[in-house]
Amino acid sequence: MFYSMFSFNFSVLGVLTPYPIAIPAGNCHLLGIVVSWLYPIAVTLTLSLFLLRIRALFLSKLVVNFFRLMWLAVLAGSLTITQGVTGENIGPTRYCWISKVEPYVSSAAILPLVFDTFTFIAITMQIVRKSHMDKNVGNVVQAIVSGHQLQPTMYSTLRGIQVYYL
Repeated sequence: MFYSMFSFNFSVLGVLTPYPIAIPAGNCHLLGIVVSWLYPIAVTLTLSLFLLRIRALFLSKLVVNFFRLMWLAVLAGSLTITQGVTGENIGPTRYCWISKVEPYVSSAAILPLVFDTFTFIAITMQIVRKSHMDKNVGNVVQAIVSGHQLQPTMYSTLRGIQVYYL
């Protein structure tokens, strides 16, 4: 059972709960299919925005192609949810819950985290590299933390990725 594999579940509000989540839906098989396809769509569309930022900041085709390949890996990893998660009714009721999760579904959480981390580091390094400031450690840290001596577009790009990542 799903509950025996993981001791916590995410609730609708995103809070960890020690109880399995049940939804009154009726057709649990259809609900499982619909919900499992929403995750790959949402994740890959969100991460494609960061791919666009990578394309805007880096002129190197090698770097851009590396992040494109990583994005495709995220897409493939997030599609594992569509095949590895099973929902079923709780007894004779209309309530549904996730009854089975295959181990390979963890790639759907790990690969976006890896992509986010590499993107965060690459964008931060490129913004600091392109800024017109003295590149000593104090100035670099001050630019990353406060945006001091950064152009407004670079500052807003850095803040956007920081807010998303953190």
